[in-house]
Order: sequence, then C-alpha cells, then structure tokens
Amino acid sequence: MKKFLCTFMLMLMASFAKADDGNVSLVVWTKDGTQAIYELQQRPLVTFEGTDLVITGDGIEAKYPTANLVRFTFMNVPADGILDKDADNEQVKYTDDQLIITQLKAGSVVSVYTADGRLVDSRTKPDGGTLRLPLSSLGTGVYIVKINGSQTFKIARK
Repeated sequence: MKKFLCTFMLMLMASFAKADDGNVSLVVWTKDGTQAIYELQQRPLVTFEGTDLVITGDGIEAKYPTANLVRFTFMNVPADGILDKDADNEQVKYTDDQLIITQLKAGSVVSVYTADGRLVDSRTKPDGGTLRLPLSSLGTGVYIVKINGSQTFKIARK
C-alpha cells in the first residue's frame, strides 16, 4: 500500500508539472549529501523494487536504497543546474568564469567531468576551506562537478 501511495503521489505531482518548463526536474536527495537531478525530458519513471527506489527513463537507470534517501521531489532547477543549499550553508557558487566551493574538509577532491563522463579537471584541497576552480578553459556545454565523489552538481557553460 505504501508503494502504491508513493507511486500515485509521484504520478500526481508529475501531472501538475508544466511540460514546457525545461527547468522542472526530479531531484533525489540522499543522506550522504548527494543530489541527483533528472530532467523531465528524460522521462524518469519512478518505481520500487524491494527496498530500492528505481529510476528509469531515456538513458537513465539508477537505484537508491530507500534507507539512504532523505527525499525525492519535483522542483524547479536553476538554469546553471546547481541547486541552492540552505541559505545558511551555501557551499557552491557558480559564475561564468569560476566555480567557488566553500566549507571543504582537508583532503577534499573536486572533479569536473564532461556530460559523456570524461574527466577534464580534478583538484585536491589539502588544507580544506575554499577552492576556486577556473572554468575559462572549458568550452560551452554541460559539466558534472563531483565533490569527494558523493555530492554531484550539474553546470552549464554558455
């Protein structure tokens, strides 16, 4: 019954989402801080298999143990693809020329990948704090930024 209600709620929420608004996405939040964003154009289908949340669609196949989920919801995602953190915990800022990541722990690794998964830059911040990652060498396109292999953000260079 619980699975049915969750699936029904997701379908209901999807029906209210504006199909012409390219910024509405399915966002999955996990306990380790990861935020996975699935654009509605990918037609994400949410189901449950045992104790896993399963998302499938155009080029998508992902499983999340429900014990590791904080929440999943449909929401507007900014054009730069970075979700706002809590106002008092703003960790990532993106400008056209640089990515600024604050509150890093010592030894944190920030990696930037192309949309097809090719690593284009990786930096380690040995002493923690703030990392300024220049983006001027990157061409236009969509890039995936990973912090310590867990937090994931999508950015678009125009």
